[in-house]
Amino acid sequence: MFLVPKNRRNALGWPVGASSLFDSLFEGFNGVPNKENTFLPKLNASETDTEYTFSLQLPGYDEKEVDVSYSDGRLTIKGEKSSETNDENLQHQEFSYGSFERSITIPVDIIEKDIVASYGKGILNITLPKKAEEKEIVHKISVKSE
Repeated sequence: MFLVPKNRRNALGWPVGASSLFDSLFEGFNGVPNKENTFLPKLNASETDTEYTFSLQLPGYDEKEVDVSYSDGRLTIKGEKSSETNDENLQHQEFSYGSFERSITIPVDIIEKDIVASYGKGILNITLPKKAEEKEIVHKISVKSE
């Protein structure tokens, strides 16, 4: 099973290529992310037979400003960053401040107690180990002649 079906959808369920198309359509002018000046971290998703791995770009965040949770098949990442300056002479600002939230539906059972998150150099890495699939037991029944 693939988290991202090949050649069709990305990890967020958008058609491949649509995410960047919509990002550029809704991006504001003069470097401002959008009207509300919100921040949505970029996300990479990968899957192996044994785990899912997600990486998010969170430059300038401290690990205390990020909350990661998993419940009912949904991985949720939240964060909030306050402005570090109250400079009255500031003429132009492109730094992003405020809060964000991203939720990802995970299509298989996860070993919740073994989920690991680490943060370094502006990248949040989350690993969700999959539960092993139960293999169907087939009993061979011999046929005897009467």
